[in-house]
Amino acid sequence: EVEGDVVEIQGKIGKGIVRVYVNDFALTRYIPDSGVWSYFAKKQYGNLNEGENKFFVYGVALDGKKTPITSFTLIKKAAPVVPAPVPAPAM
Repeated sequence: EVEGDVVEIQGKIGKGIVRVYVNDFALTRYIPDSGVWSYFAKKQYGNLNEGENKFFVYGVALDGKKTPITSFTLIKKAAPVVPAPVPAPAM
């Protein structure tokens, strides 16, 4: 479970991978064959909403072959409801 409006998701992927995709979005900062990747889910981007958020990650090797898809779910908690202040009674 997450509470904020921004979450950095990080992972590892096998050697020989030249592209990594999260929900079919090509990660632009992934360094080919580095073995590690990161992705930002943000409310502002529309990929981090209250409730369940599903993510699907896969890599592509130089020869075009895809890795198996890894999936996971992040649950974003609803923002706490703060009651409005009650005005003081008139005297």
